[in-house]
Amino acid sequence: MEIIISNNANKPIYEQITSQIKAMIMSGELQAGEAIPSMRSLAKSIHVSVITVQKAYEDLQRDGFIETTVGRGSFVSAQNKEIDGVVGFILSGGRMSMENILELQQVSKTFSKSNFALENVTFSLPYGSIMGFVGENGAGKTTTIGCILNTIAKDSGMIKLFGKEMTDADTDMRERIGVVYDGDNFPAYWTAAQLAKVMSGFYKQWDNILFQKFLKEYKLPANQKIKQYSRGMTMKLAIAVALSHHPQLLILDEATGGLDPVVRDEMLDTFLDFVQEEDHSILLSSHITSDLEKVADYITFIHNGKLIMTVSKNDLVYNYAVMRCKENQFLALDPADIIVYRKRDFQIDVLVSDCKAMQRKYKEIVIDHVSVDEFFLLLVRGDHV
Repeated sequence: MEIIISNNANKPIYEQITSQIKAMIMSGELQAGEAIPSMRSLAKSIHVSVITVQKAYEDLQRDGFIETTVGRGSFVSAQNKEIDGVVGFILSGGRMSMENILELQQVSKTFSKSNFALENVTFSLPYGSIMGFVGENGAGKTTTIGCILNTIAKDSGMIKLFGKEMTDADTDMRERIGVVYDGDNFPAYWTAAQLAKVMSGFYKQWDNILFQKFLKEYKLPANQKIKQYSRGMTMKLAIAVALSHHPQLLILDEATGGLDPVVRDEMLDTFLDFVQEEDHSILLSSHITSDLEKVADYITFIHNGKLIMTVSKNDLVYNYAVMRCKENQFLALDPADIIVYRKRDFQIDVLVSDCKAMQRKYKEIVIDHVSVDEFFLLLVRGDHV
């Protein structure tokens, strides 16, 4: 299936995708029941965001041209030719691909010996997506992950994995989750080969052939003691273990922290390969926002135990912006346009949500696209009007 995209066209990219797929279906080039590429594989092939393709597929499903089922993919819907020759399409009940693999609703947790509290954390991770989870040290990322995995008992709220809440007895559900923490979590005197034997007894779906493939790909000696591995090798081993029991959800807590850029790039490629399957997702907690800019579809920001915002990376990169204002320019702004602002030595930085509209409205003000780092800093340290 060949899609041709023009960045200079007046039509948004998702509409270009939608119209071309509709034309292929109506011409018979794509037949009823035929599979179409996954959102991520199409996004990769035409060099656009997964969220852009997601929007196109949602519109195609709404209009009855395709049907999508979690775990199976997207297919051309059954079609009927009506009397006037117009092709009608019948949606046969496939579920939206954007159901959530993970949902948190109003999750709270307090600790008797600490002033820290997790307060009403709410966000959702769709199937087939990577979500970055950003916050400073002590913001609540690890506590949130502990509540998700039920290793920390939440005080209130609801957490659903794969559409249901986890209990201590849900071993099958735990099999579907791969977890990687920051740090060395394996006995130092074991070898990777010994670790594989232990894991094969722990996970029903343990795939030793896949594990050996990862060891070879990551250049990890199977019979060398783990204590002799470098930090990068240890993290590669942890990721190999997490992936070798065929999870659907990968939860990574600072898994790329402290790694050199080459190793981090290898890991990011592994994560992108993992979510080629549309029923796979990743929650990636990281301080390294450049990694999230490369791979994340959504970014959730947390500060002092409170969720600040969840935003699509596409939206953050292309729509949000920072206006660099002189004081007189700032005073002339419409307050409705200001999300937050921060006074600097010689200017006032103003976070706005619609870059193009602001460029049209305030032609004399310098307006820059915003990085994940600056976006977070403005949300945390900025003032409201």
